[in-house]
Amino acid sequence: MKEILFIEDDKRQREYLINKALEINPYIEIKYAKSCKEAIKIANIYKIEAFFIDVQLPDGDGISLAKKLREIKQYSFTPMVFITGVFTKEMEAFREIHCYDYIIKPFSTDTLEKVMKSILVNYIEADIECEDNYLLLDFKGVKQKIRASETLYIEHRQRKIFIITKHEEIAYKHISIKKFKIDLPSDFVQVHQSFIVNKNFVCKIDVNAYSIKLKNRIE
Repeated sequence: MKEILFIEDDKRQREYLINKALEINPYIEIKYAKSCKEAIKIANIYKIEAFFIDVQLPDGDGISLAKKLREIKQYSFTPMVFITGVFTKEMEAFREIHCYDYIIKPFSTDTLEKVMKSILVNYIEADIECEDNYLLLDFKGVKQKIRASETLYIEHRQRKIFIITKHEEIAYKHISIKKFKIDLPSDFVQVHQSFIVNKNFVCKIDVNAYSIKLKNRIE
């Protein structure tokens, strides 16, 4: 379930925004923060797919908060929408934060729904489709689908392809790694004549030692 963070200290406004978001997409999970400090804490614990931010917060301003969030690698391109009565920060929000939209209070329901639908429906559904790419394996006519998003790396050894996922190692058939790579999603990169890695699991590259460390690697 995709997690969305609303950063708004006004309870009535926060509840209105959250209820509207759940009307548009009841399959999202809502997190909320009433301050910059709470927002940073939540963003570091969960993987937030979109931020809805008030500019005026008790312990700082939403623009500065958004800049800090952008410094967190996984939020470099995450959609951010400002919902605020402060119209003087609009240019800064677009230029420096690259925000998705800037909604100035008071706003119409149609304006809010249009922006929310574009993120909570269109953007999220497109992201889910991307995550649900599969590796389609053929075991002598028996088809098996492996989630690309759960595949750490692929190794060619003993003239076979071995697919290492979060949960298991699958021995596939005799095929060259070059030929096998043709149908892989773009997230897979060949780093050696015998290895293809899913770049989403790379957490460290040691150029001097010619090694790559992967997250969630099976020991």
